[in-house]
Amino acid sequence: MITTITELKCKNYWKLPGMILISMRLANQAKSTPGNISTYIKAKWLKAYTLTSWENTDALKTFRNSGLHKQAMKTMFDTASAFRFKTLEVEKQISWEKGFSEIEKVEMKYTRA
Repeated sequence: MITTITELKCKNYWKLPGMILISMRLANQAKSTPGNISTYIKAKWLKAYTLTSWENTDALKTFRNSGLHKQAMKTMFDTASAFRFKTLEVEKQISWEKGFSEIEKVEMKYTRA
């Protein structure tokens, strides 16, 4: 099983509603992608997190490279000031706590101003 955790830091509170809306729409896209096992989203202050699990890497890539997600990756810099993600191969689904501990090991990548 493949699990990915992502963290996006919104530029400001004015852009937060749009980021949350897109995150919810992306979660729906992920859930309807063949090979998706689970999809969760969480928000805290100006940060949005996703935790998704997939049957295999091909299923993850199908989601990543299609539909709304493909479009959102192109416009992410308009909304997010920073982001990071980590993909893991795991035996069973991980908890949010484990996901957060894993994402903390990854350096934030900052977008253009």
